[in-house]
Amino acid sequence: MEKHTLSPAYNLNLRSGNHKCRSLGFYLNIFWPRGNEMKKLILLVLLATLTGCAALSRPEVTVNAIAAPDADQYKTYVMMPADEKSRGLEFDQYVALVDQALAEKGFIKVNEISQANIAIGLTTNVGDAKATTNSGVIPQWGQTGYRSAQTYGSVVGNQYQANTYYTPTYGVTGYMPYSNTVTYYPIGFALGAWAKTADGKDIRQVWNIVASGNSRNGDLRSAFPKMLRAAMPYIAGDSKGMIKITVPNN
Repeated sequence: MEKHTLSPAYNLNLRSGNHKCRSLGFYLNIFWPRGNEMKKLILLVLLATLTGCAALSRPEVTVNAIAAPDADQYKTYVMMPADEKSRGLEFDQYVALVDQALAEKGFIKVNEISQANIAIGLTTNVGDAKATTNSGVIPQWGQTGYRSAQTYGSVVGNQYQANTYYTPTYGVTGYMPYSNTVTYYPIGFALGAWAKTADGKDIRQVWNIVASGNSRNGDLRSAFPKMLRAAMPYIAGDSKGMIKITVPNN
């Protein structure tokens, strides 16, 4: 897995404003009017892509992006939550950040499906708490014995006085076991774009990107801007597999 350090050039700030965001089901009724099976499938695709995360909590984001060869031809979009349960103020903040990132990459957001050539779905995830335990032993350093002894004496009056000096040796005298348990929460988001097929009867996925990582407290809201900044260069592109990106704290 490749590792990259993110340039601080991708700086995202939350913008205020109204964001019209309809559900995935609403748009799929237009893109795919033949029932609920395909709607469920696409929702499952977005959700399933959020299951893989790194093992430890660290300032790294794992990004996995893939795109169709003609992905750069689709620049006008409508935004949608993957699930009605996603609606809310926090989700609106995520949408605002995604809209800003997309605008910086040349995408144009519209409110009507008739004006768009792709529908973009956003799914976020905060997983259940997980724990990883590191254990081992720490060597204890101390005196292990004596290397040599030297005795010096002298006669004082009619008495002989002797003193012996020992040269100690040092090394490992034992081992102290330790155990450290860290609790973390897998967090992440998936962003996918769908368009109509050439005959207009079906839909196809144009590009998909997943960003995942771990949080000590499960606070996706504070982590989302950094994760999006890490994913931003690969939106509508191909990362050639999973890559790890180190994100600056500032």
